[in-house]
Amino acid sequence: MILNFLAVGELDSIHLPWWDFDASQTGYTVDQSDDGSNFSSLVTVDANINYYNHSLGEVVKKYYRVKAIDGALSSAYTTVQNATTKITPPADFILPVRVQYPVSLLRAKI
Repeated sequence: MILNFLAVGELDSIHLPWWDFDASQTGYTVDQSDDGSNFSSLVTVDANINYYNHSLGEVVKKYYRVKAIDGALSSAYTTVQNATTKITPPADFILPVRVQYPVSLLRAKI
């Protein structure tokens, strides 16, 4: 049984880590949805994998759920989690810096 599952939005992907302390499963199935209701299988990974990075390449919100599998048997799905990818700034973007206090430079006399 999966104890915890998260969906974390990153720049162009969504990171999906989960925690499971039961060693009897043979893998995990990750499902995705655009609306949180209609899910389709995204990927099945081996038992020694406890995360998946879903590369999307655009700003999008997705919903996910995970279940543990053991041959023909499977656990209940986790609670549905959602995340949104972040906007990737253009390559020539420069973050403006605002200095609130005057900066004074002291010259040392040698």
